[in-house]
Amino acid sequence: MGGAVSGLRSKESNRLRELVSEEQANRKEAEERLAQTLRENEELKRRLQKSEAMLEEVSNSSHQNTPEKPTQGGARAGGDDALPPIPWVPCKVNSALIPKMTKCIIHHDGENCFIPNEFQTLKFRPVQEELASIILSRTLEGASKEGVRTAMRQMDYFFYITRWNMRSPYHPAKGYWNDMDSLGVHLEGVGTKKGAVDLKMKMAMGKLALEKGDGTIVMVITGDADYTHELEALNRAGFYVVLLHSGNVTRSRVVEECCDVAFDCWEEIL
Repeated sequence: MGGAVSGLRSKESNRLRELVSEEQANRKEAEERLAQTLRENEELKRRLQKSEAMLEEVSNSSHQNTPEKPTQGGARAGGDDALPPIPWVPCKVNSALIPKMTKCIIHHDGENCFIPNEFQTLKFRPVQEELASIILSRTLEGASKEGVRTAMRQMDYFFYITRWNMRSPYHPAKGYWNDMDSLGVHLEGVGTKKGAVDLKMKMAMGKLALEKGDGTIVMVITGDADYTHELEALNRAGFYVVLLHSGNVTRSRVVEECCDVAFDCWEEIL
């Protein structure tokens, strides 16, 4: 009898030790995750302070040298390679400019910010150039002709649409579609199921947020508030997020709080 009791006590003691050990391991893991999060937050804070300091330095320098004509801040670079000032003014600015862009990625919700089928003569190249100019306008280097050409060559553009139906009023015209295809745009046809575009685009943005975003600008073309979590995740990963939507989409004002800068000029660009 005594042996049985002793055996039960031994098993209970071992179980308690296992529980204590498991609890200690979970606590250590939680502390490590917290420490990692704090380090990442400090790094993001340091980058932001550095960016703001550089912006202030550039601003002070520009005030000392009075230009012949007023321009829109750092939107366009100066010199012979300069482009005309972009007409698009941000409707929401949450972060300062970044020093330069190393890569640009565009995720375009073709269901929400669509290209009307009636625009039969519209070409993709001028639209792509405007998007590259807007992206580069958020860097201290600004948008030069050569910079825009480089950004267009390096651009990863993902276009999501519910179906490939050239007769739909919300589907790009054949010429525009062929332009996108020939210029390397990733044409993501996701079928006709409701919410398929949102799901596909969310998955792509979530996967991207697992990477480090040093110097990478992500432009998200949508007015749908369903992407708030994905935009926040991209920001936490260090990506500079540019939101572009149509001005008449009131729900977009929610997602504007989750990006670094927002423009409401999609329809005007077309």
